[in-house]
Amino acid sequence: MSKESVIRQIIYQMNINPELMGEVSIDSDYTWESFIVPEGYEKPSKEEFDTKFAELYELEPLRRLREERNFRIQACDYVFISDYATLLSQEKLDEWKIYRQALRDITIDAQPKLDASGMTLTGVEWPVPPN
Repeated sequence: MSKESVIRQIIYQMNINPELMGEVSIDSDYTWESFIVPEGYEKPSKEEFDTKFAELYELEPLRRLREERNFRIQACDYVFISDYATLLSQEKLDEWKIYRQALRDITIDAQPKLDASGMTLTGVEWPVPPN
């Protein structure tokens, strides 16, 4: 989630009518001063905004880790469809089970962080899928 996305999440939590979301304006410096909410909605205080922004931005690496993990699990779901699984040896099927378990457990051991740009997830060693 980029800084803009974090601000949009804060705005979303303000329960602004979706029809009015087009009236939300965010400048590229992504600060409290940089966004405008539609008429009739009260902008949170700068202190509330900064607190919520820091909270959401701190959670972002773990959110991205889970998103990527879920994608990788879904990408190998086909292995466990009964028609496909019967084509694999028990040894190969067990390798896939171990891989998927390692993906499920990655949130326990990983120390995800965002790089300086806030766009790239670092600090994660992904398990390698079986051949």
